[in-house]
Amino acid sequence: MKTISELIKKTNISEGLVRAVIHQVGGWDCFKMLAPVVIVKGVDQNWAGFEFHTETAKFFATYRDLIRKLAHDTAEEGGQSTMQMITKLRYLNGNFNEDEIGVALYGPKSKIDIQIANALAWFTFEKVVQAYSYAITN
Repeated sequence: MKTISELIKKTNISEGLVRAVIHQVGGWDCFKMLAPVVIVKGVDQNWAGFEFHTETAKFFATYRDLIRKLAHDTAEEGGQSTMQMITKLRYLNGNFNEDEIGVALYGPKSKIDIQIANALAWFTFEKVVQAYSYAITN
């Protein structure tokens, strides 16, 4: 896959979110090098742009609406509600209930729990990496 535009055409993830993730990790060339390793090791391994809670919380706050839609679409594909799917994210370890997730998704940005923001940023990174991996193999 040569361009970001090719990836965007092959995924149902919003263009803005795909571009945001790629920008967050340092650009297209960095993303292409990281993606295969992220698939093997997971998103919680201190990758550039997604390493510190300050980075992930800011990313989530900036792209919350797009991340919320991605979470909704992902949950719907799996036959779950958005809240059910998010509470089961391995990065949250079952430590948050649906009300706490709801505040992060729909409440004031000043009330967003940093661990939930981090988990949803990682979720987004993971989904874009998975979309890239799928696109280059199909």
